[in-house]
Amino acid sequence: RALAGKRIFSADQYHVHHILLRKGFSQNQSVLLLIVGAIAFEVLALAHIFVGDKLDALVLLSVMVGLGIAVRALGYHKIIFNQRRNKVMQKVQAEGLTALETMTTLTQSLSCAQTQREVTDVLKQIVTRMHWDLTIEVSGDAFLHLQCIERTGAHLQGVQTDTHQFEEGVVIRVSWLEEDGALDVLERSFVQMLLLALRHCQSIVLDTELNPVETSAG
Repeated sequence: RALAGKRIFSADQYHVHHILLRKGFSQNQSVLLLIVGAIAFEVLALAHIFVGDKLDALVLLSVMVGLGIAVRALGYHKIIFNQRRNKVMQKVQAEGLTALETMTTLTQSLSCAQTQREVTDVLKQIVTRMHWDLTIEVSGDAFLHLQCIERTGAHLQGVQTDTHQFEEGVVIRVSWLEEDGALDVLERSFVQMLLLALRHCQSIVLDTELNPVETSAG
């Protein structure tokens, strides 16, 4: 349970006798195998007490090898792998749902924005909540830049960037911290949500007479 990332006192259906039953052993056969295993451990424990140092080392090695074979035969390595994978997927799902709710709310606000200040404020909220960098370039020049990625420290493993030709002469770049494959796919789908929302207010966003170049989302 500890290796699978679960509480060691939580209930489950992965006790040895549960696994033996699922492998096709009867109740009596499962009990017999457990008794044989218990006797074997008792014999090894007595040998550990009464034999010399060299044989004692051999006994301990035998216990380790025996446990390894038992873990492999009972399939605990697969159980640990599957439970850890499920836990990761549950975390990804929870983070994805939270991010989806955030993006849905903010992109709706962006679509309804009436002024450039409202657009800029919503974009700042998006990059802050999603931990993005957002750059809009017009004719090769930085038109709007909102930065929220912490680019120093050991935690920074890499940055993914999605670049889109928004319209002729207008390029939008969105960057985020590199994650595993599933999370990167989610990030790209959220970028598409942002682009769709920007379509509704692009005349406000690209008003060069009003829009200053921003360098921070803070």
